[in-house]
Amino acid sequence: MTARLASILRCPADKMSLQAASEALVCPSCRRRFPHEGGIVHMLDERALEPSARDQMAVYDERFRQMTPVAHENLFASEFVYRTELLGQALAALGIGAMSADDVWLYIGGGEGTQCMALSERGGMHVSFDVSLGQLRTGRWLLDNVAPRFFPRLRPDGVSFVWGDGEKGLPFADGCAAAAYGIGVLNHLPPAAWGPHLAELARVVRKNGVVFEIVPNPASAFFRKRYMTAQFADPHSLQYWTQFIDQAAVETAFREAGLADVRTVALWRLDHDAVPGRYWRLDFMAARVVRRVLRGHGHPGIVFQRLMLRACERRLPLTRHFAYEPPKHLLVAGRR
Repeated sequence: MTARLASILRCPADKMSLQAASEALVCPSCRRRFPHEGGIVHMLDERALEPSARDQMAVYDERFRQMTPVAHENLFASEFVYRTELLGQALAALGIGAMSADDVWLYIGGGEGTQCMALSERGGMHVSFDVSLGQLRTGRWLLDNVAPRFFPRLRPDGVSFVWGDGEKGLPFADGCAAAAYGIGVLNHLPPAAWGPHLAELARVVRKNGVVFEIVPNPASAFFRKRYMTAQFADPHSLQYWTQFIDQAAVETAFREAGLADVRTVALWRLDHDAVPGRYWRLDFMAARVVRRVLRGHGHPGIVFQRLMLRACERRLPLTRHFAYEPPKHLLVAGRR
C-alpha cells in the first residue's frame, strides 16, 4: 500500500483524503476504516449495491473462484494480444504515448487490471477499480506471478487495486487523474446512469485530462451471431449486456457531462470467436509448433495471435474468416 494511492482516495461520506495506516486507510474526519488486503483497498458498501451490480459481482466472483492458477495463466495469455493491442489502438487514436511519472490513470470496471499492467510500462500510476473482489484478487496474483513474463518493463508498484461500486460515485479526489476510462462498462449500466457515471469520470480527471470508453459497436457482424445474442439475453452470462450502445446517445452523454472535443473512433478487426472454435484450434496447433522452437521460453500462442492481427490489418485472404467489418468496438472520448 503506497501513500500515493491513499492521497488520491477519499472517504465517500466526508469527501476527505484518506491516511495510510498499517492494515487500513483511515478517514481523518469520521475515522471510518477501509482495510487493504494484499494491496487491494476495500471501499465497497455491499448493502448499497443495486441488484444489477450485485448480479454482475456474483457472476464474476463465482467464475474466478472456480478457475485454477493454470487456467488463470492460460486466460491471461490467450487474451494478452487482444487486450493490449486494443488499448494500444485507443491510445494511438488519442495521440497518447509515454506518460509522466506523476500521471494517474483510473481504469473503472478494470477487473484483473491487465490494461493497467500494460500501461505501467509507459510510466505513471494505474488503478483498477471494480465491483468484483474475485477479479481484483486474481489481478493481484497475476501481477505478482504471471504478468512479469509478458511485460518486460512492468512496474508492480505502479499498479493498484480498489474494490468499489462505480454506480454510487467514485472514491477518488477531484482532478487527481490524467485519464479515467472503461472498457465494456457503459453497456452494463442503464442509460439513465450514463450521465452521472461520466460526470464522475470528468470530475476525477484534471483540466485537459481525457475520459474515454470502449463500447461494443452494434454495427459489427460479431454481435449479430446467434450464440452471442443468446449470451446477451442471459443475465448470468459473462457476456451479458443490458443493451447495445447507441453512438449518438453516448456522445450526447459525454457532452452533457461537461466533456469537450467528443469523438468516436472504430477499433479492432480481429475476431477471436469467428466460426466458433476455428481460431482457437489454429492457435492451439500453432502453439504446439512454436513451443518446440522456443523450448518453453515465452508463451507461444502470442506469436500466432500477433501474426493473425497483422494479417487481418492487411486484409490478407488467409484471414477472411477471422476479420470482420465494421470493427468490433467504438472508442468514445472527450477532454475535460
